[in-house]
Amino acid sequence: MIHLRDILIATNGKLITGDENTQFKGISIDSRNIEEGCLFIPIIGERFDGHRFIEGALSSGAVGTLTSQKIDVNNNEEKCIIMV
Repeated sequence: MIHLRDILIATNGKLITGDENTQFKGISIDSRNIEEGCLFIPIIGERFDGHRFIEGALSSGAVGTLTSQKIDVNNNEEKCIIMV
């Protein structure tokens, strides 16, 4: 298990929504392969921006996500949104 507090320390991130005691079962950078309880990390590539897939990842079972862009948290208040 991966603790949210460890992610916050490692990324120097700020928790926007969610519970600091959350634990993640794994990490994924591919929203198509999200498993229940994972943390989604959106990667920015040459041809795509993973931030476009945050909403889908959260809907598919991700417990939280990192983001470097402002996102609408109204529908995801129970999820862990970490600004990095």
